[in-house]
Amino acid sequence: AGLATLTRPTGGMLALAFGWEYLRQSPVSWATVQACGLSLRKWLNDQHALRILLGRLGTIALMPLAVLLYAGYLWKRFGDPLLFKKVEGAYWNHHSALPTKGLYLGVSALFQQPFTTFVSARGLLDVVPIVCFLVIALLGIKRVPLSFSLFGLAVVALSLMAPIPGQWPLQSGIRYLLPVFPVFVVLALWSRRWPMLETWLVYTWLPLQAILIFLFLHGGWII
Repeated sequence: AGLATLTRPTGGMLALAFGWEYLRQSPVSWATVQACGLSLRKWLNDQHALRILLGRLGTIALMPLAVLLYAGYLWKRFGDPLLFKKVEGAYWNHHSALPTKGLYLGVSALFQQPFTTFVSARGLLDVVPIVCFLVIALLGIKRVPLSFSLFGLAVVALSLMAPIPGQWPLQSGIRYLLPVFPVFVVLALWSRRWPMLETWLVYTWLPLQAILIFLFLHGGWII
């Protein structure tokens, strides 16, 4: 998980899933946590519970620690621990925002151009998948483990938190959605229940993929 965090920003969202699973599966009962509270003396008296708690917290801490280690490397090498964030803004024009604002900017940009233009079609390719993933992830909360849903919703939120000012605020946001495997699990479960859904997905996504490949081979920057 620490290496995944260094590889992509989406890897950092694993901390939510890991944190929930560690709490759910921990042999340290909630009653023990309440009894010890913030008292160091009480935790020291229960060495077994303390070792388990520190071990699990230490494992989860490896994910943010990976980012801190990378920031330390940038500080030592270039004198700026937040260089990776500044580069995103300087060269890719990404700006931090709340997920709600990112979604608002993406949807509102669709109405600034006629729907028959390439600009609108390109904008729909960015916005529609994000909205669909968000809806499916919310509807599938009770069908997959909660840790799956926490990871999926966090990644969807991440895709909305770095909009680009202009005609395509959520440009390339669909790339962030590829690791959201819980959505594909939910679609598989629904397809088993409603076989026509699988047919619809195949005959819709395959032509769309062919169109994207065609545009890419002809110099179009799609994703």
